[in-house]
Amino acid sequence: MEDLSPCTSRDRKELFVRANSIGETDGRYGLAQYLVEKLLSSGGGALPTIQALELKTLIGAGAFGSVYRAEWLGAPVAVKEFKSGDASFDKEVNILKELISEPHPSVLQMIGYYQKDEKAYLVMELMERDLANVIRKTRGSLQLLTSIDIMLQIASGMSYLHQKNVVHRDLKPSNILVKTQNHACTTCSNVRLTDFGVSKSNFISFAPDLSYQRGTIQYMAPEMLRGQKYSREVDVYSFGITCFQILTGTLPFQDDGKQLVADKLVETIEDGNRPDLPTGCPLELVALLNRCWNRNPKDRPTFEHISRMLWSLKER
Repeated sequence: MEDLSPCTSRDRKELFVRANSIGETDGRYGLAQYLVEKLLSSGGGALPTIQALELKTLIGAGAFGSVYRAEWLGAPVAVKEFKSGDASFDKEVNILKELISEPHPSVLQMIGYYQKDEKAYLVMELMERDLANVIRKTRGSLQLLTSIDIMLQIASGMSYLHQKNVVHRDLKPSNILVKTQNHACTTCSNVRLTDFGVSKSNFISFAPDLSYQRGTIQYMAPEMLRGQKYSREVDVYSFGITCFQILTGTLPFQDDGKQLVADKLVETIEDGNRPDLPTGCPLELVALLNRCWNRNPKDRPTFEHISRMLWSLKER
């Protein structure tokens, strides 16, 4: 274990930046693993407890609580504050403990957590914005290759989660973080999946064993909306809706600009209605997304298959 006590703030920041670059370029050895081993000696892959940080700028807020900008070891980080008594904190920490030993470049890297004044905090790598922000700025004007690259990174991260027996259950643009190369957001580099507060871990069976309705209605698969048992294929459906937004800048299944309510949404999907993709989309991509939206979960592709198809399109 490296002794960090005599290190200057600049030294620690350089360690952090070096760890971040390793996490971005080598999926086998991500930021969280490096930091835990080199800085915290956590001992066996447990998510480490760290000292409370001084919260600075508010980045975002939602039903779960708030996210703030802070500094850890001289480098910028994001801190997610959970509301008092929020059960999703324990669930998210437990899932992250399972993922930290083998981090993936498309899953947000967690650094540690702490508790203060009866509130719980998760410390994570800082990303510039979420995909929903990018979609609002670009309004469907992203280059096709950029869109495919974003989809590929999402699919790769989701394939990893499913291999780890984690069903996300709330995959949508606001739960996908990105780093952009310019203010206009026309070029995106790194994509990270986040927000596992409603995810289900230790889900081994491919059979439809889950029954609780979780997530956001606009992205829910029909079997979840109907209150039926479901499996990991619900994430594939949500992925299809997210891809439509990336390509068009809008949500599908709207009536006069208003989102359909759950019952009407199920009826629309069951009738076989699907949104039209832009005319410039490759036929292979159209066919792939139509499979993601299939009302029969068994006919939806796996994320492993989706990743292979998107990689093939990207390499053309």
